[in-house]
Amino acid sequence: MSTVHAAVDTAGVAAIQDKVKELLLELDRVTTQAGVPIFLAYGSAIGAARDGDLIPWDVDADVWLPHEHHQRFLDDAVPLLGADYELLTAETHDDYEYLFPRLVFRSIHHVYVRVDVFPLDPAPRSRWLAAAYVKGMHLLDRLFFVKRARTDVRAHYSPAKRLLTRTLKVLSAPLPTRVLLRTFRRLQSAGGTRSSLVANSCGSYGAREVFERAWFGETVVTPVFGHPLPLPAAYDAVLTQVYGDYLTPVSEERQHDELVHATATFVEPMRAEGLLP
Repeated sequence: MSTVHAAVDTAGVAAIQDKVKELLLELDRVTTQAGVPIFLAYGSAIGAARDGDLIPWDVDADVWLPHEHHQRFLDDAVPLLGADYELLTAETHDDYEYLFPRLVFRSIHHVYVRVDVFPLDPAPRSRWLAAAYVKGMHLLDRLFFVKRARTDVRAHYSPAKRLLTRTLKVLSAPLPTRVLLRTFRRLQSAGGTRSSLVANSCGSYGAREVFERAWFGETVVTPVFGHPLPLPAAYDAVLTQVYGDYLTPVSEERQHDELVHATATFVEPMRAEGLLP
């Protein structure tokens, strides 16, 4: 059903995007200083490649972090963060429900404004095994999520989705969270350093997120909202595999619907909490 007549708060969406851009620049600053490579990912990479900016309705951002640099990211880059920012991880924050790190503002709940740092983990060398690997990792990720997730801060959840999340939380109760976390972390290295394939083990696109390792061997820096930010040099191959024709914008009706969703799900709750002017 179209939401063509629903309200859009463009000023509010722009205000959230300003905060997302601030997070991206802070992440780029500390990773550059620490010598840790990251790459703009998913919609953030599309916006950079197509428009030189965030996609107009995106109220978060995504980056990829190669597995072999993850520990150095935690040890060398994260301590450089300014006082207003923090990195959430499953190990450091008991109330954080994802298995990938997330950069946030200390003063704003992470569901509203964030930059997600997705891992590029070594995948099995066989494409078939790699596809099975990402499906299994996604299942572990979802189980971990439902065990920790708070539905009260997810305004966009329908009653049915809230009920499903709560039901899965009850069903997964016998499985300790620490076991899920330990299993997931061990499997993130299962592909070995010799594999020519990498995958986002926290992704939701299945086999489309099994990439050639060589695609991330080099970085290209491109201006994004006036600042140089990194993309994988083979970003066209990466984005085409995930999305197909990523250079053609979606329809105007779809764009409007996305802005309506951003307004209702993020802008209005943040205004209600006094987080936006």
